Amino acid sequence: EWCQAQRVVLSIDCLSSRGPPHRPTFKFCVSLDGSPLCSAEAGSVRAAKQLVCATALQRLETEGRLQPPMKPLSPVRAQPEAVHELAGLADKLDCQGDAPAAAVDARWLQVLLRNPISALTEWCQSQGHRLDTPSLGATGPPHRPRFAAAVDIDGRRLCQAEAATKRDARRDACDRALHLLAAAGLLSTASSTAAADLPDATIGDKVAALVHRRFETAALASGESLAGRKVLAGFALLWPDGQLSLLSLGVGNRCVSGDCLAMSGRVLHDCHAEIVAKRALLRFFIRQLALLTAGRATDDGDEEGDGPPACCFQVSDDGRARLLDGCSLHLYISAAPCGDGAVYCRSSDAPALDPLPAEWHRPDEIQRFSPAGGRLRSKMERGEGTIPVDDEACGDADFRQAWDGLAAGQRLRTMSCSDKIARWSLLGLQGALLSHVLQPVYLTSLTLGTLYHAKHQARAVCCRAHWALAADSASPALPVGYRLTHLDLSQLSRGGVERDTERTNSHSLNWYRGSSQVEICDATRGRPLGTGDQDFSRLSKFAIFRAFADASGKPAWRTYDQAKAAAVDHQTVKRQLLAALQKRGLGAWIRKPAE
Repeated sequence: EWCQAQRVVLSIDCLSSRGPPHRPTFKFCVSLDGSPLCSAEAGSVRAAKQLVCATALQRLETEGRLQPPMKPLSPVRAQPEAVHELAGLADKLDCQGDAPAAAVDARWLQVLLRNPISALTEWCQSQGHRLDTPSLGATGPPHRPRFAAAVDIDGRRLCQAEAATKRDARRDACDRALHLLAAAGLLSTASSTAAADLPDATIGDKVAALVHRRFETAALASGESLAGRKVLAGFALLWPDGQLSLLSLGVGNRCVSGDCLAMSGRVLHDCHAEIVAKRALLRFFIRQLALLTAGRATDDGDEEGDGPPACCFQVSDDGRARLLDGCSLHLYISAAPCGDGAVYCRSSDAPALDPLPAEWHRPDEIQRFSPAGGRLRSKMERGEGTIPVDDEACGDADFRQAWDGLAAGQRLRTMSCSDKIARWSLLGLQGALLSHVLQPVYLTSLTLGTLYHAKHQARAVCCRAHWALAADSASPALPVGYRLTHLDLSQLSRGGVERDTERTNSHSLNWYRGSSQVEICDATRGRPLGTGDQDFSRLSKFAIFRAFADASGKPAWRTYDQAKAAAVDHQTVKRQLLAALQKRGLGAWIRKPAE
């Protein structure tokens, strides 16, 4: 720790091993920046290393070179500046609501999502702080104890946490400390300049800044440990006057288990970030449709302050709502969407990393560029990654899994995020339910934080749909309002989240503009965290249908499935797309059992 803090290269080398086999003696040497400092001998490798390091610390202290945090410190007087900063932590947290948008700093995000013990230890070393994580004892019965741990920085208690094991208690305490430090502005990294404020910042950079900032605020407010490898996604609206508003946020990378499915529509099936963000966007759309129905131009409950709190819809000629003229929707995902958009995105050559505007897409070249690419892929229950869909086993272009098959042990399969985004490029973001009252709403751009490859992404999220439909000469014309769209594709112009091997957890977070708070779900159960089997997420089919009914009056349909089936134009376009994809040999679409 001292060498890391002082930027000194440490080397501990074995100089010799002597003595009889049953009683050897090992001699080790400590070198700093290539210069030998001291040596020591002991009867084992471990003991020799410990002894030579202890000897080195004593010598450094004698020479006056041992600086904090390794030198013994008094609890409060050792580092008055650091203690003063921590003492003002509560004041900084109180002012958090007025803070500007945070920078898109990949290292900051990586600190918040990696192993919290390692991250906090490295931060304290780099800042010259002394870190202690003492155990506070155990409570509860012997067969079910609860352990408590705390985080002390420079002798000052910052926070504490409780868990079922000592390891988890220490981990949760460090995770809570990291988020407190981030909220107070103390967890800064290389640059304090917000990417959104730089002159050459792109729309994607600005959307990413809003998404990361919202996640950091939500993670702190939630009180839950969200550490672990995560994907972030968010939709933002660009208003005609150039202001940008974050509409929804999704965090997660898990799907529900087959034994947790329910026929009531109260379970979230797919908790991958972009899918959660899209379902949260539907809740925002329903809120906006209620404003339009009530004849209100503004949302009095919108207090976000990152754009005009106005209604983004207007009434069209056919009586349905449509997006305001001059408005556009933009999506940011911190990593390439799973499936066809991620499985081939390992190249780092310069042309592959360049932005790809919509007008430069070439759907007729996708097979020539990657003959194996473009296939529909599915996520497998309790598995990592995606596998191609076997259309011969599925049969129909729109194949539905069966309840009895899942009950017998068949693993649940969920279509990949790349496939779902490709559907959005034709069907729109509003879905079948809202298509009754809202014209198709299309994305304008997609920005990725990492795993970006221009041509692979173009094929995965839009071009294969165009390519499949263009090959079907007998395909009828699309209904009014539906069209084939291409996306402006790009990656963050600075930064990007590096690959992280930290373990994942099943927590999924969602937020949408106008909601009073974030919601955290257990993705493997598809329900809010810490709730029973009768509770349901606000993003479930049941909750969305109920919100839709409240906003639009009493609908003519009793269930969510009935309402979707009644959206004739939407279902026609969907069947047309899925049939074209299968006809082109790209696979069949797998659906969940009927609810």
